[in-house]
Amino acid sequence: STQSTWGQKHQHIKAIEACRHMCRKLGGHVESWEIYYTVLMKRGFIDELKHLPRNALEVLSKDKHIQLMTKFACLELDQGSPERGRTIFEGLVAKFPKRTDIWSVYLDTETKLHKKNGGAVDRLRNLYERATSLPLSTKVMQSFLTRFMEFEKKYGTEKHQEAVKQRAVQYVEQKCSK
Repeated sequence: STQSTWGQKHQHIKAIEACRHMCRKLGGHVESWEIYYTVLMKRGFIDELKHLPRNALEVLSKDKHIQLMTKFACLELDQGSPERGRTIFEGLVAKFPKRTDIWSVYLDTETKLHKKNGGAVDRLRNLYERATSLPLSTKVMQSFLTRFMEFEKKYGTEKHQEAVKQRAVQYVEQKCSK
């Protein structure tokens, strides 16, 4: 009915107003913006959602920017638009290619999405290949290659597993030749 639709819209507006107020008072906290983003996303306020990161980044200290954008990307991949989430992550890894924490969260979130929805493994495989092509520390590379191998054991073929092993051998050979 029209009355229940109006009631729902009124509830949405009240929730958004509460979030705006919270971000005015607690704008220096990533969690405030994360809650606001979630409220907008779940209620379908896409236009406002597009402006929120810029508004948040203007208020937050610079050291919290990556944390915030990573949270927004995870929220989108998990509960919103996976394509928007990937766009955010791709922007982050393009701007900060050596930040293995971002790569790690990206891989984890995509893996979680794949487990939930299934779908083509090529996107995730490509992501693992890109991450393990970076000049990483031994500890991080070992972690990424282990996760890559677990992925290939679950979704790939012998040929794919062999390719991961070969990647590991090349990494060790490269490290030893320095």
